Amino acid sequence: MNRPDLSPKQLYFSQEQALRAESKKRLQLEARGYKVDGGTERLELMTAKRTKLPDRPTDTFA
Repeated sequence: MNRPDLSPKQLYFSQEQALRAESKKRLQLEARGYKVDGGTERLELMTAKRTKLPDRPTDTFA
């Protein structure tokens, strides 16, 4: 259910900023006793993708 009173009051200019704010809001609501579905999974996936080293071909000389 959409709750405008819980919507952010500021704009986020990157997906990472928005996901971090969403994650923070989820933790705040859970600390107050609310049950929240979602809110941190996408952030964890994004940070995992960003920290993963790119695959590089190994240089082999025969």
